[in-house]
Amino acid sequence: MSGGVACAQEATFSPPFDFPMIFSGNFGEIRANHFHGGLDFKTGGTIGKPVRALAEGYISRIRVTHGSGYVLDVTYANGYKTINRHLSAFVGDVARRVEDLQYEKETWEVEIVPEPGEYAVKAGQVIALSGNTGYSFGPHLHLDVFEAETDDYVDPMAFFKKQVKDNVAPRAEGIMLFPQPGRGVVDGTSERRAFPLHPKQPITAWGTVGAGIRAYDYMDGASNRYGVHTVVLEVDSVEVFRSVVDRFSEEENRMINSWTYGQYMKSFIEPGNTLRMLHASNGNRGLIDINEERPY
Repeated sequence: MSGGVACAQEATFSPPFDFPMIFSGNFGEIRANHFHGGLDFKTGGTIGKPVRALAEGYISRIRVTHGSGYVLDVTYANGYKTINRHLSAFVGDVARRVEDLQYEKETWEVEIVPEPGEYAVKAGQVIALSGNTGYSFGPHLHLDVFEAETDDYVDPMAFFKKQVKDNVAPRAEGIMLFPQPGRGVVDGTSERRAFPLHPKQPITAWGTVGAGIRAYDYMDGASNRYGVHTVVLEVDSVEVFRSVVDRFSEEENRMINSWTYGQYMKSFIEPGNTLRMLHASNGNRGLIDINEERPY
């Protein structure tokens, strides 16, 4: 592969299904001790929907595991890799090879790493059937997308925006203020405090304070709520912080605990948190200095 790795805007993927795309979960949702690494595609409450290859490439790993059920990894020529989880079945030669190995080893859990190109695929080719295997909460396809060069998890939505029908805006549902120990006070206390989006009384604060927000995204045709992609904090119309949930590495996963408090996303960077998705532009890690008696 020459010319380096294609970026998400340049690389193209066809959809994994030939029916409208609706999600039960999206990239980067806040989970216990980790970010949700991919997109969860709904399959109409049924299993056995044909799952298609997204581009030209080859099947690079075949697994049956208790955690993710039937799993298929695909390496694509455009610089990306995918993992398809919770499948109900493989197809063709792959299905026969897995079954033979299960009989031979007398075990359900197996792993095969084929030679590159042994199982070549083209865009739109059926590579498996969707399912509900492993630790799955209902029939769906979990699709992880990785940048091959860095092994970063990347947001698959960048590839499917044109096919997704979504006119529903994200909604904020609450804010939390974090007075910094010994340096800030909010409504007379140095403890963190949660507030409704439209408090009945003005919030009074002094000193150095961090802000956080609880917010969710929504989409047409689904009752699910999703993680939000971008949060911007402005003070007096000047941006001081921005979080953009577009990629992360395996090593960054645990830092979700430093960025979040429950379902609140902090709009400031805690010491030692090196999450690349957090961007403070005020030279103060996104923390706000309240040092004048006036509305902010």
